[in-house]
Amino acid sequence: FFFSSRRRHTRFLPVSWARRCVQETVLYEYVQTLLLEDSFLEFFVEGTRSRSGKLLSPKYGLLTVVADTYFDQKLPDIQIIPVTINYEKVLEGDTFPLELLGEEKVKESLLRIVKAVRILSQNFGRIEVNFCEPLSIQKLSLIHI
Repeated sequence: FFFSSRRRHTRFLPVSWARRCVQETVLYEYVQTLLLEDSFLEFFVEGTRSRSGKLLSPKYGLLTVVADTYFDQKLPDIQIIPVTINYEKVLEGDTFPLELLGEEKVKESLLRIVKAVRILSQNFGRIEVNFCEPLSIQKLSLIHI
């Protein structure tokens, strides 16, 4: 999902159980601050990508923070632009079935990343990126609430 604004921030957030409460509070405030500053936010509701190509169950945490920003009347509206990214061949397409049969996943390393440069030059088919119509939280709330 992309959220309309001028700047874009990307953060990779590790979560450990002991720090979860503090991290959730800080993340909640940080995301709301970014929205109030009219920044772009990008996140994947699935939480991660599917290596098998199957849809994953959504995780609503960040979407809830975004909705709360609107419902707490901190912003008059928030636009959500759903984006789908589909591709013909998954990078792990050859190794993933072996993992499903019980073989151990190959650990990632610096050497594997260097070797991946060759792999990334191969043809993996077509990629299709679809930007859907923007969704207004204000309009959705009028319809569904």
